[in-house]
Amino acid sequence: MRYAIGLDIGGTKIRSALGNEKGELSEFLSEETDSMRIEEQIYRMLDSYSRYDCIGIGSMGPLNSEKGIITNPPNTKAKIRNLKIVSLLEKRYKVRCKLLNDCIAGVYGEKAFGAGKGVKSLAYVTFSTGVGSGVIDNNRIITGKDGNGQEVGHCGVDADIRMACRCGCLGRHWAAYSAGISMPGFIKQMLLTKYRGRKSKLSARRSITPKEFFDIASNDEVGSELLEDLGRINASGISNIVNAFDPELITIGGSIALNNQEEILDPIKRYVKDYSINRVPKIMMTPLKGDIILAGAIAFILDATKM
Repeated sequence: MRYAIGLDIGGTKIRSALGNEKGELSEFLSEETDSMRIEEQIYRMLDSYSRYDCIGIGSMGPLNSEKGIITNPPNTKAKIRNLKIVSLLEKRYKVRCKLLNDCIAGVYGEKAFGAGKGVKSLAYVTFSTGVGSGVIDNNRIITGKDGNGQEVGHCGVDADIRMACRCGCLGRHWAAYSAGISMPGFIKQMLLTKYRGRKSKLSARRSITPKEFFDIASNDEVGSELLEDLGRINASGISNIVNAFDPELITIGGSIALNNQEEILDPIKRYVKDYSINRVPKIMMTPLKGDIILAGAIAFILDATKM
């Protein structure tokens, strides 16, 4: 049996696990992402493993997967610039490494071990620190020229409020509303505009985290309406995937979605048909939960290094 280490490098956390060709994961490690010392963090985690044949990395983008470089991710407190992660790890650990966009790793994991088994065309969407997706079409993974082929978080959505995205681009980017790092700003903007003067538990807070928003929203009239606004935005974003790739299945994951499954999934299912020209596919939460990127990174590197 061959073993690989999977790394999930995100804006909030770095996670690792040991896995095999059956999709069995163990020896999980997790740390809060420290962008100033990210190399030290990764070395410390990898040094704790004693047996493996290769390393698969699913990372926040943008990146250059062919050159093994994390180029310029916007969803970190401190900026990472052109981190040559693959060459650093291959030099230190003397094993093959591969770098994937985290959501491309996610859809690879779904296809290998999750709801995507036997499905020719599928997409995976994450709602976490950022918003992203991975797509497999007719059993072929879509990566694009640099490995950032499905940065749907930076595609436009149909929304009433124009929010600038953290990446610096305008155009009503989906992530400017629904990404965990941006959602507090969207909520504040809506309370100051569309819901100005309305009584709400949300208005009494100087700032609010996504967790606090979801905890309050279901028992608050304004909060419930804001959930519907967010649901329409998310449905519009999902429709971009439906219209561009026409998948058979879309699975949804990421910490925000997994911790608020009904609040995220139900409005998407209600509204996605309003924005989709193609037949709407099955849309569901991923059964792989928080391990999907690790599973995909491990499956990809094991497949890529088969004898």
